[in-house]
Amino acid sequence: MNICVTGGAGFIGSHIVDAYINQGYTVCIIDNLSGGTRGNINEKAKFYECDITSPEIEKIFEHERFDILNHHAAQIDVRISVRNPKFDAVTNIIGGLNLYEFARRFGVKKIIFASSGGTVYGMCKAALERFTTGLASEASNDSIGVNVISPGLVATPGVLHHGLVTEANKDMATPVEHMAEACLHLVHGDPSVNSGHITYAADVLKEFKLNPAELLA
Repeated sequence: MNICVTGGAGFIGSHIVDAYINQGYTVCIIDNLSGGTRGNINEKAKFYECDITSPEIEKIFEHERFDILNHHAAQIDVRISVRNPKFDAVTNIIGGLNLYEFARRFGVKKIIFASSGGTVYGMCKAALERFTTGLASEASNDSIGVNVISPGLVATPGVLHHGLVTEANKDMATPVEHMAEACLHLVHGDPSVNSGHITYAADVLKEFKLNPAELLA
């Protein structure tokens, strides 16, 4: 199985890449390194340094013929999203739709989209989530399974450094290992089962008898 992880050079994405590779999957990373680093890239993964809004995405999807798209790439700086919402929208909405277009064209069987929340950045993520829902409805004849995972506050180094995990919200903070575990489980199953609707991560985790309360806010 060939899995594309966008944003796979970032902190969260790299953990998900590692989890897939440890299970024997073939993994390809697409990342423009605006937030990620080469040091995060698993040496067993194929790497394309490319922006998700680029026309080059079409060539990558045509060549690789991915089975699964796991979309994590995003403009995540909240200050930029407030100062330049147009740029935020181009990356987080148009970039996502660019991926989805070629996922449908070149036979991707399942899409896993990592949603979020918070200010303009969160609104753009929410907008793409709605587009993802629409894709699920329209893609039933294409047998594309679509999952939206909403992890809440992931305990990344930046989150911890800035003290964003507090006594009040610590129960809502998602360890990155749990995020990777959820994405790993989401690759399983018949894609046609999910076509036409969104399956949220909590439902998938219940199926695998995992505790969604530990994973999702």
